[in-house]
Amino acid sequence: MIQICAKIGGSPWGLKGLPMMDKPTMIIGIDVIHMVGRNKHSLVGFTATLDRYMSKYFVSSTSKPNPKKKKLVDITFELEPLF
Repeated sequence: MIQICAKIGGSPWGLKGLPMMDKPTMIIGIDVIHMVGRNKHSLVGFTATLDRYMSKYFVSSTSKPNPKKKKLVDITFELEPLF
């Protein structure tokens, strides 16, 4: 039944009673890693909760090549399309 619920778009589990849940709250997670793979790309990952029980979430990521100067690039500006 849990799998059927999840497959038809339901929330098979959720959280209740957390400190911030009395008001609409979105929890966001962001992480950046540099110098990945042969091409030395920088990657940014983004996730955010979508419902009041923190059981549905959005996940996305983006990459950007580093310039040839071997200086790390701040890619936090890449967050706007992710939001």
